[in-house]
Amino acid sequence: MNKHEPIRHHYVPRFLLKPFCFEYTKINYYDKTTGEVSVKDTKDIFVEKYFYRDDINNEDDPMKLENDLARFERDISSIIRKFLKDDEIIVTTEEYKMLQMFFAVMLYTSGLIPPLSRSALLSLLSASFFSKRRSGCKNFGNSLTVPDFSFIWI
Repeated sequence: MNKHEPIRHHYVPRFLLKPFCFEYTKINYYDKTTGEVSVKDTKDIFVEKYFYRDDINNEDDPMKLENDLARFERDISSIIRKFLKDDEIIVTTEEYKMLQMFFAVMLYTSGLIPPLSRSALLSLLSASFFSKRRSGCKNFGNSLTVPDFSFIWI
């Protein structure tokens, strides 16, 4: 393991939590197991150690998925910010497809779509999600390539 690789991987990106924060990173957090509400820092919620680390599909670079997701989330966060600040929201077709992909990934990683095991999800994402392969992928400009998951929306 590289001592500089991220250990704590957020399965809910912090940029989604930021609009609900006070004191910059504090948020009211409801624990559904205890029924209690408490104040938490966004760095401490929706996080697991090495959640996106993939030693099976990416032996040479097990942090590839985490790093690629971080880049994708950076791109998608600028699209989502449009919804927070503008009265009229204009989203291009490419941005719309990126949003579809992002929310599909969020559904899988949150456990709301249970059929895929974590290892199956990692295999699927590693095999096609950020690959440069053209098969099953569509290019949405700025050299961002995402898979064609249109089957999710049928």
